Amino acid sequence: MKVTLLLWASLIWFSSGAFAQSSPPTPTISTTPSAGAKATASSSSTSSADYSGEPIVIEHYDSVYTMAADGTGTKVTTMSGRIQSEAALREDGVLNLPFTSNTQHPEIVYVRVRHVDGTVVETPIDQAIEMPSPVTQAAPFYSDLKILQLPVRSLRVGDTLEWKAKVVLKKAEAAGQFWGDENFYTEGVVLSQTRTSCSKGYVRQCVEPNEQAHGDG
Repeated sequence: MKVTLLLWASLIWFSSGAFAQSSPPTPTISTTPSAGAKATASSSSTSSADYSGEPIVIEHYDSVYTMAADGTGTKVTTMSGRIQSEAALREDGVLNLPFTSNTQHPEIVYVRVRHVDGTVVETPIDQAIEMPSPVTQAAPFYSDLKILQLPVRSLRVGDTLEWKAKVVLKKAEAAGQFWGDENFYTEGVVLSQTRTSCSKGYVRQCVEPNEQAHGDG
């Protein structure tokens, strides 16, 4: 897994499926297992799961979207993952936060490493560097695409990497509107992935196909 937040270009502004300002959605009815059945299934799958051969295990990946009626808003992402291979260490050793500079502002809240002995090492967030996105080399037209990068301090195999970041949509893509999509992470084991979204002043419509995290969650 690359420690990378989704690139919010003009269409990436809300979660899984499609969100838009609209009339109230039609209620849906779903059948869910009983609490006892859920607990039994969860206990059974957790006890039998063996992820020791995976390069990284995402313990939780949570996104919270908040949108205002004028089309501005924020996305806050929190991640915790256990590094289990040298490949994952190389891949996840730098936090990359893509954004579009003309409409968005990125903020890294914290980056920290929990060693197996219980000690915690914080990476100073003021060491983050803004870089042009690699795509701008081939397509200079997209010069507003940037990446906020922060090398993770003291990360080793066996450690747990934790980070929290926020991207602020400071200018609406279209006045008084917001829309977009996001998919579940499917490139590795994810034990828990949640998305919470809310809009201020509008009822939103949500279409969410294939809502199932890859892994045990």
